[in-house]
Amino acid sequence: MSLRTRLVLAFFTLSVVPLAAVTIYSYTTNAEALRVAAEREADLLAGELGMRMQSVTAQLSERVEHLMDIAELQTAADAASQSAVSSSQSNAAPAGASVVSAKALMDRRLRENRRIGVGRPALQCRLDSRERKRQT
Repeated sequence: MSLRTRLVLAFFTLSVVPLAAVTIYSYTTNAEALRVAAEREADLLAGELGMRMQSVTAQLSERVEHLMDIAELQTAADAASQSAVSSSQSNAAPAGASVVSAKALMDRRLRENRRIGVGRPALQCRLDSRERKRQT
């Protein structure tokens, strides 16, 4: 074997092989760390998305309940006005009073729902409550 061949083999075994081993080790370690970080981030995002979905579901439930309350109040007001029409021939004052009381009840509940924030986004309710605290 010539001196040139020996030098090439020595260079190859002393520099290229260890460098390749370090490169492979570094690549596998970084790839695993990247997978773990991506998995952790995906879990965090999934949890955050789940909390947002719960919040949206709760807000939608509140709004549907609010709409159902409005529908019930409207039905009561319609029933009161129907009874007012039917009893207007005999006794108009009490029937008119029941229509007025049903509408007053509906208006009061709507004002109460607006005050507590039903039907509004939660952020707007928080901003309103902070504004009220500043005013006092």
